[in-house]
Amino acid sequence: MEDIALQVAKRDRAHIAPTGAYAMNLLGLSTQVPMNVVFMTDGSPRKIRLGNNRTITFKHTVPKNLAFTNKTAQLATFALKEIGQNNVNEEHLKTLKHVFTTINGKSIEADYKLMPAWIRKIIKSFYE
Repeated sequence: MEDIALQVAKRDRAHIAPTGAYAMNLLGLSTQVPMNVVFMTDGSPRKIRLGNNRTITFKHTVPKNLAFTNKTAQLATFALKEIGQNNVNEEHLKTLKHVFTTINGKSIEADYKLMPAWIRKIIKSFYE
């Protein structure tokens, strides 16, 4: 499904980023593979229906959400927004910490200004 989304984005000359349950799945925060994948885009919003009741949805977003230089930081931001500030648990933090141990902290410093304060605080704590 991601290949199809990338081809649509390439054709439309648009930028896309996975969000919601799909972002959670890509980071290992959820084992569920969503039937309906959602991507943020700076292109046209649309819904593409695939076989076996699957859909790819492109939701228009502000350029700030697509301006991340580190794609893992972008995925983590969208995944944590999906989970919600009050629903983040220790298992989520443990999984994210493991993901971020492979990333140099300097490579995501520019992205901190694009994150909500509560997400920034979580990700910064992985490097302390």
